[in-house]
Amino acid sequence: MKYIITENRLNGFMTQYLDSWLSTKHSYDYDQSIIIENLFEEDYDSIIMEHDNSDGRLWFDKNFRKNLSDLFNKSTEEINYFVKEWFEHKFGVEVKYVD
Repeated sequence: MKYIITENRLNGFMTQYLDSWLSTKHSYDYDQSIIIENLFEEDYDSIIMEHDNSDGRLWFDKNFRKNLSDLFNKSTEEINYFVKEWFEHKFGVEVKYVD
């Protein structure tokens, strides 16, 4: 059985997914950055997302980006834009570009 999901509903699912995902992570301010990392991991690889307030850059892990793209059947550009908008709304910062 096929279901047709409107763009607005899909965006709602994506927002819920990211909000739920964030609740399982550790986020904190460090210097001029916002860091999101896996809980209970303390090495550099544990960082999944980082926003640099000095230049407005939002970086996030390429594997996480690919997983989102595959899960929601969106292009990398669409995922970048959506995560940028979600991050700005969630943390109240301006994202100038996604890396």
